[in-house]
Amino acid sequence: KIIFAMSAVSIIALSLLSSSDGVAEVQNQDRTGAPGSAQSCIQCHNQPGTMTAASSISILNINGEEVSTYVAENTYEVSFNVTSNTAVGYGFQATSVHSDGSNAGEFSNPGTFVQLESVNSRHIVEQSSPNSTGIFTATWTAPETGSGDVGFYMSGLAANLQSQNVGDAYHGT
Repeated sequence: KIIFAMSAVSIIALSLLSSSDGVAEVQNQDRTGAPGSAQSCIQCHNQPGTMTAASSISILNINGEEVSTYVAENTYEVSFNVTSNTAVGYGFQATSVHSDGSNAGEFSNPGTFVQLESVNSRHIVEQSSPNSTGIFTATWTAPETGSGDVGFYMSGLAANLQSQNVGDAYHGT
């Protein structure tokens, strides 16, 4: 019984430690909110509390100017931002897709606390561990000429880092 109990505690502890990684890496799930994705972070972080969250995406050209249209095959710095009234840690998961749900462009050069993943061939950018600023960055290379409109989707998470989903807050954009 003691060995069984210790094994169970070890498994639970390891799963809690790995929960700080993004859900694409840990669960092979796309929770970005894009068409065809699984239910967003609200799947697990749906407990009521006083914490709030807001998320936003900024796409900057080579001159550092925010843009709303892209030039084919140019590179852009993308900032995925999560803010909160009381969070101590932040996470996110995002993607860029065409209207049919296919990948739109490529992510590269993940910033601090950011990793690149793939779920069912969809390109995902997400936190590699929570950070305290709520600012995550990556480079995005726009798709080729004639590719059409691109939609960016993001799930932002504000967390109390208590290794539980109680009291965390989610916002999608």
